[in-house]
Amino acid sequence: NLMLDNNPMDEKCVDNLVKMLEGKSKLVTISLQSNNLRDEDIERLFKATSNTTTLITANFSKNKASEKALGGLLGALQSNSVLQAVDLSRNEIGDEEVELFMNTLVPVDE
Repeated sequence: NLMLDNNPMDEKCVDNLVKMLEGKSKLVTISLQSNNLRDEDIERLFKATSNTTTLITANFSKNKASEKALGGLLGALQSNSVLQAVDLSRNEIGDEEVELFMNTLVPVDE
């Protein structure tokens, strides 16, 4: 498990995390709550998890993510079958974007 909450991260920190995740990390849980992560940072981290076969939980709450980060999450969920829980609460993602995202994951039959 990797818990790095409340540690504002610069681009170099994000680069190192991406390399670790791409390097077939055996992480089960990653928590990066309250780190001032931007959309680009979160998208890169989600993309890096696509090769991870052990990551089950990711916490990115209380950052600076908007609906743009949801695209990276969608890609990660499509290629990572073990990721079960992602927390993006208390970011800058609106209800409408969340609803569209959820409908993409689980289409509503009309």
